[in-house]
Amino acid sequence: MLASILIFAAVSAPVPDKQLVPECTLSQADKDRNAKLSFQSFDQHGTEPKSWRGLSSAGCWQQALEAAQDYAIRGPILEPYHQRIMLFHYGQSLAALGREQEAAAFIAFTREPKGSRPPENKLNWNDYVAGTWAFLSGNRPLHIAKRDAVLSSPGRGNEINGSVLAGLARCFGKPYAIAYSPTSGCQTK
Repeated sequence: MLASILIFAAVSAPVPDKQLVPECTLSQADKDRNAKLSFQSFDQHGTEPKSWRGLSSAGCWQQALEAAQDYAIRGPILEPYHQRIMLFHYGQSLAALGREQEAAAFIAFTREPKGSRPPENKLNWNDYVAGTWAFLSGNRPLHIAKRDAVLSSPGRGNEINGSVLAGLARCFGKPYAIAYSPTSGCQTK
């Protein structure tokens, strides 16, 4: 469920008005504040403008990478499930910067072992990961197969993630930053 909320927030977040976008900076004081945040506050909610979520939502991808790396070292030690999500987001940040092959490597390591997800959480995470990896790697047949697998899985989280993969499929071959953007016409709501 957490990952589905995360994906939904990333896809449905409006593009900020240029006048409202915070300056893309990350100070040591920002890093110090981030190190005290919970995983939810740093990665998921976006209420802290200099957290990974806040910076990435503002399009400050380089600073989001820097914040995530610092948080991984100085923040709380995360559960493996949250570590996988952070690695996935690190990969998304790299991809948004045009570093798609490097991003694919990070995203490949975010698959989860069978049985690691609570039984009530039916998110088809591994197929979503593989579909994203396939897009970044230029493997259209695998991307389409994983898109279809996620779309055919029950639950709102799979509907959201399947929609993301469908949007990537609509703009297959374009840069991730374009295909993932909610304003590009690739992603639909």
